[in-house]
Amino acid sequence: MSRGFGIKGDGAWGDTGTDYDARVTSDGEVAVTSTERERNVLVHYQNAAVAATEYSILVDLSDTTGFPHDTTGRIDISWMKIDIEKSAANVIGEVEIGLITRIDGTDADISYLTGLQFLKGTSTNLSEITNYQPSQLKFLAGRFITNVTETNVVAVNTGVTLDSANGAITPGLGDVIIKQAYTSGGNYDFDIEVMYHSEA
Repeated sequence: MSRGFGIKGDGAWGDTGTDYDARVTSDGEVAVTSTERERNVLVHYQNAAVAATEYSILVDLSDTTGFPHDTTGRIDISWMKIDIEKSAANVIGEVEIGLITRIDGTDADISYLTGLQFLKGTSTNLSEITNYQPSQLKFLAGRFITNVTETNVVAVNTGVTLDSANGAITPGLGDVIIKQAYTSGGNYDFDIEVMYHSEA
């Protein structure tokens, strides 16, 4: 005699779908997976000889063609690697990863969620790997708190384009942005790799 059963449930965490099937192994275990394993994509961006503060787009939230994510609600970062090579030990600056929380044709407000500072150290090479899994760094207002913010950033507005891994992009609300801050010294090269996915 054969018998079988299924497990069905409604969507969770913002998913409005219903009646999803769960899978069960031959040993009676519920088969599960993780969002980052199935949906994560990579963005890799480099900039060389930074000798003045620059802004670049890491992920364009609204562009699901040029960037390989599939929804436009928010960006979640699961894993990140930042490498910095300074031309001299006395180079001072920082690389910050942030969210555009307001933007118009004049300026923008940015909240920074993470980054790498090089203010007092003498090393010419810095590297940082951050693994947020099984959680993610969620780039959405209300999902973080930070006191590292900028308001009225004239260099970021809807009338300009910023460099990205996908070429020149007009910045927009919800985009993930890179501030490559420069204070003094020679210059620095910057490289970032990010595993991320989008949510509705």
